[in-house]
Parts: sequence; structure tokens; C-alpha cells
Amino acid sequence: MKKIILNMNDLIKFIETNKNINFKSDTERKRLKNMIEKYDYSNIFSLKYFFATGRISKINNGIKEYSFRYDKKTKYKDLEKQYLKLLKLENKIREAVLIYETELKSHFKFFLEDFLKIQNIDFHFFINNLLEFDFSTKQFKKFELTEIEKEWKRQILAYSPNSYIDYCDYYHLLIKILSFGTIGKILDANYDNKKVFTLFYNYLKRDNKFSIGKIFKDLETIIILRNGLCHKESLIIFLEKGFRKNILMKGKSSRNYLLERINAISKIYEYCYNYSKKLDSSSWVKNYLKYRISNGVNGNNFKKIKIDI
Repeated sequence: MKKIILNMNDLIKFIETNKNINFKSDTERKRLKNMIEKYDYSNIFSLKYFFATGRISKINNGIKEYSFRYDKKTKYKDLEKQYLKLLKLENKIREAVLIYETELKSHFKFFLEDFLKIQNIDFHFFINNLLEFDFSTKQFKKFELTEIEKEWKRQILAYSPNSYIDYCDYYHLLIKILSFGTIGKILDANYDNKKVFTLFYNYLKRDNKFSIGKIFKDLETIIILRNGLCHKESLIIFLEKGFRKNILMKGKSSRNYLLERINAISKIYEYCYNYSKKLDSSSWVKNYLKYRISNGVNGNNFKKIKIDI
């Protein structure tokens, strides 16, 4: 179904009628306009997954389409209050995952220093002998360096008169400036029939310095979380994508994508508190399915969901 872009006044009317939002005054409507301009409609109304009471389906041109029901009125002040709590949590997790990224890169540089010395090789040999798995051919192929070269050029060569600088000679700097996603690709690659992630994991395990998870998909999901939050994606949308991926991959994969995303948030939450505090098992994050599209069902009440975990 084609999405219609509304002007702000029409959008507020749409929210009031379609989402069953109860405004007490025009002042509240104005506050919502300001919120939408500042935080984006899709982020604020990711909360619809918590204040919707159910969903309905209809056939449109032979295609089944789903939409939500909002049988219970939601006071605007409750919507605003809950979103500001969600925003505060997202800011906390975003800051923590960025620090996590920085610390991982720092440890990875020391790992490389140690590994290259033990192997008696240089970074040029290491990076040029990595292999990555090609899912189209189901075989390993030479690791693609294009993205590394692009990021190096964008971050360093664009600001340096020394255009001849080889990133292999400055790999400590390279690791610092590479995106988290590109670091993830290096960790997912193989060197001498061993996954770099596993080599790095074993290095960290020696002194229990830092946790990257036991398998690569744990770290991969944290990278997705980081990128989502840094592009101002709602935590609810982050979890919802996991829920929908489970439906899409049903019968094709045994992975629980929603659980992986819940665990990623949990891990960064615990990292935020230096692992001295765990995410409560009763939190909405760990019980996403309980609260999803269930306002007024089984005692669920949107207003009473403890968003600020």
C-alpha cells in the first residue's frame, strides 16, 4: 500500500483519529508537532506496538495487508511521557555501545600487535591473506579490501598531502577509523583456516579483558544495534525487525533473531554498568512479545509499562 505523506496539521488529525490519541488541548498538539520535527514520527510512534490493542487484516488487490487496532484511547500526555523515557534509554544504550565499539577497537589493535609478532608476519601479509565466505558460491574467496581502502581514503588521504601513505604501515590508525561494520567483516573473515573472531576471542579470554560474545553473530547483532541507534532508530523498531525476521525465516533458519536482538541490548545495558547490573527479566525488552500489540490484554496497560529500565 502506498504511503501518503501528510502536512503537519493533517498528520496531527490523522494521529488523533487513526491512532485514537486523546489531546487535552491545542498546547498538547503543538508539543507533538515539535516532538515530530525533532525526533521523527516513526520513532515516536514506534510506541504504537505498545498502545495498539490488536491488529486487523484485509485483502487489497489480492494481497493481505495488516493494520493495527486502537480500541483504547491513549492520552497524549501518557504517549509523550513514555516516549521521553524511551528516548532517555536509547541515549544511554547509544552512548554505551559507542564506548563498547571504541574499547573493542583498542583491544583489537593490541591483539593484532600480539598476533603479528607471534606469526612473524606484518599487517600487509595478514590482511591480504584473509578469506571471506561467498554465500552465492558456498566457497571461500579472497577478502575484499575495497571498503577498507575507501574508508582510509575518506578519513585520511582526503586530509593529507601524503597521498602515498599505505594503510598497512599505519594499521593502528586504520583500526581506529574503520567503521564498526568493516571491523566486523574482518573479524568474520578467516586467516589460515581460523576465523579471526575466534583468534581475537581466545586472545581476550586469556585475561578476561573484554567480552565480544562466544560466536560472531552475537557481535554482529551488537553492530546492528549500534548502527540503528546512531541513525536514530527506535529500540522498539530494532526489536520489531527481529520479530519480523523470525517470521520471514520460519522453516528456513533455526536462529531466533528477536532473542539475538534482546540479548544485544542486554549485553550493552550490562556493559553500561560495568557488568555490575543485569537487565531485569521482567523488563519490557526481555518481554517484548508480551507487550507487543496487547494494550488492555491480559492486564497490559500502556501507561504502566516501565520503559525506563
